[in-house]
Amino acid sequence: MDDRPRIRVMEARLGERHWPLRIPFHYGRVTVSRFAEVHLALDAVIGGRAITGYAAEIAAPKWFEKDPGVGADESADRLKLAAIRAAEIAGAIASDLPDVAALERELTSAMASDTALAKAGLTALERAFGVALVERATIDGLCRALDLSFEEIVACDLLGLAADEGNAYRAWLTSRDAPPQRIGVRHTVGLADPLSAADFAGDPADGKPVTLEEVIAATGIDRFKVKLGGSLEALDRLEAIASLLDAALPAYRISLDANEAFDDLDIFAGVMAELVRQPRLRRFVASIVYVEQPLHRRLALSVDLRRLALPWPVIIDESDDSDDAFARAMALGYAGVSMKTCKGVLHGLRNAARASAAGGFITAEDLCVQPGIALQQNLAAAAAIRVADCERNGHHFGPGTAALPNDERAAIEALHPDVYGPEGLRIGAGQIRLGSTLAAPGFGTTLTPRRSVPLTSVQMRPETSLPAESKATF
Repeated sequence: MDDRPRIRVMEARLGERHWPLRIPFHYGRVTVSRFAEVHLALDAVIGGRAITGYAAEIAAPKWFEKDPGVGADESADRLKLAAIRAAEIAGAIASDLPDVAALERELTSAMASDTALAKAGLTALERAFGVALVERATIDGLCRALDLSFEEIVACDLLGLAADEGNAYRAWLTSRDAPPQRIGVRHTVGLADPLSAADFAGDPADGKPVTLEEVIAATGIDRFKVKLGGSLEALDRLEAIASLLDAALPAYRISLDANEAFDDLDIFAGVMAELVRQPRLRRFVASIVYVEQPLHRRLALSVDLRRLALPWPVIIDESDDSDDAFARAMALGYAGVSMKTCKGVLHGLRNAARASAAGGFITAEDLCVQPGIALQQNLAAAAAIRVADCERNGHHFGPGTAALPNDERAAIEALHPDVYGPEGLRIGAGQIRLGSTLAAPGFGTTLTPRRSVPLTSVQMRPETSLPAESKATF
């Protein structure tokens, strides 16, 4: 479209909140009991209208980078640094830009050559965290300035993606079905999560489900993302999970996520072969829909998966750190890619269109997204790419709406009564209703979050050796 409103960034204000987790989250080589959530309020003039857009994201340690010399707390601080530099750079480069795509493109380029980030050794994914915050706040401002929903903004290409992506992107836009009114929840089963009452020590005593058994009974969820360890010993836990699911559900669907657990292709192949051979895993194996990022990012895009002849498609997640990563992955036998809002919404939309054109697929994955701005934007983005389900874990490990300031909690429940209630996130028959999210004249919501503790600088810690199991303290 030629009538996209021009964008001028006036000021970007960062803040942070600390979320205590109700259940420790064990993923990869880190166990986290508390997260820092970075908030961005971006003042801009969009189409001649002064507006403020918002974004928020958990600074999840040891996912964006896996350097053994970086501890968990420093890992989170590196993400805060990326956010700070992105906010500063956006104000310098975005004095008059034609659309969000141009802002994302110029900001990505500037972040790649930024000396402060280079000195700190930030990875491409860490830099993308900062870009994504600015991008999402700008999208939110665009929606609010035009009084349009995110779905309408995407459908009309007011983001400006078609100019770069061409007819393939336009074809994908027009080929999409009507927006889904509900989306399935794929529940994360972490490496140390209690499965049944026998595994449960009694905390937290908040009346919400804790064990996998309780989650199924309370929510009707029948789709799961199961974390996979990087050795044959991991199969013992899978057998326990499979036994519970087989007994509790007539049918279920599984995505298997290794979080880069395998440094060796042959070891991964051996574990997969043993998985298939186990008789007690027969139903579980038949229910696997795809395997997510089994190989460490150092290895993932340098080996051809096709020689393994796996019975399931494999997707990249952590390896999706550049514009061409998905194309390179597909050339090596990968079938799909994840969309995470922390990696960039426009990046995810591009990949969705490219997957459609190439016969691949895209999934919607979570990184402990918390209620409010972050979750609403995540749900709206997942709906835009028309996935049947999305991984959801932030409501389970985190405190949910209970940790929001009282007025903000009341506001989000009033704006989105189909999504939130007194119990927190509303999941019925394994699904979340999306009506209010799709209709909101903002990026998933019109919520104005309360000002958080200002975030203007971080004191980077000296590098230390990371033990095999690291704990974040913040």
